[in-house]
Amino acid sequence: MQAKEYSRRKIQLAICRLLLTFLFLIIILLSDASLFLRSLVEDWSKNFYIQVGLFLVVLSLVYDFIFLGLDFYGSFLLEHKFSL
Repeated sequence: MQAKEYSRRKIQLAICRLLLTFLFLIIILLSDASLFLRSLVEDWSKNFYIQVGLFLVVLSLVYDFIFLGLDFYGSFLLEHKFSL
């Protein structure tokens, strides 16, 4: 019984994360955030390939920071709730 509940919660969490990731990417694309990030990275380097790398690193850091709470819940709180 507890295993089914744990599995159901993990699946719900995965679906929630997928939808929130999609929403995050749509917001980045439709807002001026991507343009701001692009201009920021262009100021740091003039080499296109380094700009792409910096853009991806900064975008990944922002993404990880935003989803930190969800990751903490899924990997620590949920595990302890079910005594795993």
